[in-house]
Amino acid sequence: MTKASTHVRLLLGCTLLGLGACGTEPAGPSGPGQLKVAIRSLFHRDDGAAVVDLTGSGINAVSAIDGDLFFTRDGNTVRVIVLLDQPGGIEFLVHVDDRSIPPTASLIEVADSDNRLRSSSSYWVNIEPAEVVVDSRTSR
Repeated sequence: MTKASTHVRLLLGCTLLGLGACGTEPAGPSGPGQLKVAIRSLFHRDDGAAVVDLTGSGINAVSAIDGDLFFTRDGNTVRVIVLLDQPGGIEFLVHVDDRSIPPTASLIEVADSDNRLRSSSSYWVNIEPAEVVVDSRTSR
């Protein structure tokens, strides 16, 4: 057996062990709390607004971290509109019954600081438990 094939087998074994560890365990801390939703892109850092649909049970409220936030509910889907005061990264908070079961997010539109629509294909939505949030404002 060559040194290269030993490395490949070791890497394959570690990968299989890692995948085997993935089970039905909660994705994060359980219980009621806040999740931080962030719109991310490798190419754009001067976003001004976004429209996001969140789908899932247990969504209680949505609140802004920066700027203004508006939302409407239709069953288990909450449409969120975020308008930043200053261009930058778009983030907001979702108050849920169980943080280990995050809602699914669909990015509908993103606009830059001049209100020009951008292609949402270069963006993704990251949802993670919010441990500490400073200066959050309530939604309207």
